[in-house]
Amino acid sequence: MGRCHRRLLRWVGVALGLALALGPAGFSSASTARPIGVVDFAIRPTLPKISGLVPGRFSADDATTVIQRAAPAGLAVISRTTVTQAQTALSWRDTDITSYARLNALANDAHATYLMIGTVDRFSVDRLSSGGSQYRGQATVHIQVFTAAPARISPAVTGTGSSIASVSRIVAQQALHDAIARAMPSVLAAIPSAH
Repeated sequence: MGRCHRRLLRWVGVALGLALALGPAGFSSASTARPIGVVDFAIRPTLPKISGLVPGRFSADDATTVIQRAAPAGLAVISRTTVTQAQTALSWRDTDITSYARLNALANDAHATYLMIGTVDRFSVDRLSSGGSQYRGQATVHIQVFTAAPARISPAVTGTGSSIASVSRIVAQQALHDAIARAMPSVLAAIPSAH
């Protein structure tokens, strides 16, 4: 065997070793992250209306932001645009969060291993004193995770939050964010691949 041929085999061996070290298709271990998407939170029909705020959509947007900051390397967060487009394509309704078939269809459309689902259970904004300019907001959310395969839903984690501000919409958003942020560590801890 000639020297040139041995040198070629050595380079092939090095290239093969690198390919095996990097994993399939040359990707690093980040490619094994499992995708998670956040679905619009369901809302109780008795919740008060606040101008400029859609509580279910805001809660999902906020939860997505919280996950992006806090999620371990085992999770890859799907954009809200992708999830909302999948919801629209399926004519998604709040009651669908209790249907395994609908959740599975949404997970397939959004290419998600996990879907975070939630309910805004309690939500209030009250003026602190008559004629005053300060509002107090309080919120309670329940958050669960749907796993596509095998299909299952984790136990609910409840988060409660509160806030004080001079604009009712802002105080409502801050109370919802506080509730979501308080619940999120326990929600993420319950996802097997997130560790």
